[in-house]
Amino acid sequence: MRWFLMGLVALCMVTSGCLEAPIMVAGALNPGADSVTHDSMAFGPVHRLTHEGDFPVEPSIAVRGTGSSAKVVVGDFVLMDGGPVGQERRSHIEIHRSQDGGATWSSAPLPTDIFAAHDPLGRIANAGDVVLSYAPTGELYLAGVATEGVGPAGIDPFLVNFHVFVTRSLDDGATWSPVLLFERGAGAPYGVLNDKEWLHVGADGTLHFTWTQFLGFSTFLKYTRSTDGGSTWTEPLEIASAPEAHTAFQGSTIAAPGHGVVHVAYSHIYQLDMGPLSPPANRQFVRTSHDNGATFGDPVELGSTVFPRYGTVFADPANPKTALYVGSDDSDPSQVYITRSQDGGATWSTPDHFANARNGMQLLPAGRVDADGRAIVAFYDEGWPGGERLVAAVFEDGVLVDEVVPASGPINPGVHRREYLGIAGSGSETWVAYVAGEEATGTWIEVARLAPTA
Repeated sequence: MRWFLMGLVALCMVTSGCLEAPIMVAGALNPGADSVTHDSMAFGPVHRLTHEGDFPVEPSIAVRGTGSSAKVVVGDFVLMDGGPVGQERRSHIEIHRSQDGGATWSSAPLPTDIFAAHDPLGRIANAGDVVLSYAPTGELYLAGVATEGVGPAGIDPFLVNFHVFVTRSLDDGATWSPVLLFERGAGAPYGVLNDKEWLHVGADGTLHFTWTQFLGFSTFLKYTRSTDGGSTWTEPLEIASAPEAHTAFQGSTIAAPGHGVVHVAYSHIYQLDMGPLSPPANRQFVRTSHDNGATFGDPVELGSTVFPRYGTVFADPANPKTALYVGSDDSDPSQVYITRSQDGGATWSTPDHFANARNGMQLLPAGRVDADGRAIVAFYDEGWPGGERLVAAVFEDGVLVDEVVPASGPINPGVHRREYLGIAGSGSETWVAYVAGEEATGTWIEVARLAPTA
């Protein structure tokens, strides 16, 4: 929600642990503009979602089941008409639901009455930054940011009281509970501002939640968990802090594959150019817990990053010692990379720029490990032949074997890509939600399922 970033300076204080050998890549892949299938994997039909507002951004997706019975829920952040007096438009979370594997969809705004216990006067006018995650037992959880204030929607000086929250659905997103967690902010963006939240339900059903608290010019990355479905939460832990001005810890993501392992990855962002006195490049770090989030080990550096080109940490529930991180580096143009840990997060491999440079930025990678052990990484690729596409890279046993694109054609979302895309799945099926359309004339969310061809 915080669309601007304060200028940042400081010295990088954390160094990497020992590194493994790089992930192998099986030669150079040569994608074509019309390449939509491969021998092993293919995208199915592309679903264009219907929106009540304009320029939807930052889709998140959660999936339960496979085939025609799959429950697929997508959330996004959109500008809508009908805001309070003095505010022509408001930002809102939309929920899109399919109960039949994507054949049909219904859409509705996230209801604002979920905030009633914390907002009796109904002042919360905006919501966004949606993150969705299913529990193993079928409950669906949603995290987001809610704000008060009036004025042009999305203009930070007019917004106050940035809160982060978690709610739950017992019917695949049709209805939502009163908020289970509500971390209250206070004041304008330079007050106590809670933002950049992330939610992940682990393989054992534990809810893991992170967010960045901006306090004036300082930032504090916080973590809490719930082992009882959100009824109670632990006292927040501080994963990282930047009390000095002009530096920030944010963009956290979480992986919790089971057996007590929890990875929290995050960006350390510098933004003030001081010439020869400039600090090291922006870096990506991860901290790992082996007691289900009670304590975390020291930070390990994974690679470079640039705001707001966030990446994602993900893991293999079938092998909790294996974890992967995908990110976009600080080169020009930015390129995606992958790094892997096979010892529970103690060490990570040298970043592998698996997609090679294709004369355009590669942004916002996100991944999952499917039931067959494939690592699927989705990202925006401006340099794809014929125009920007959403690309899914497929890894088997650490080797890149496939790059697949949906059949809907080139996209040009520009600034409306924002900070992340959505990826989730069940079994051997992977669903991706991403921003399509044209930056200048209008964007929408597309959803597509990637599955084996045989």
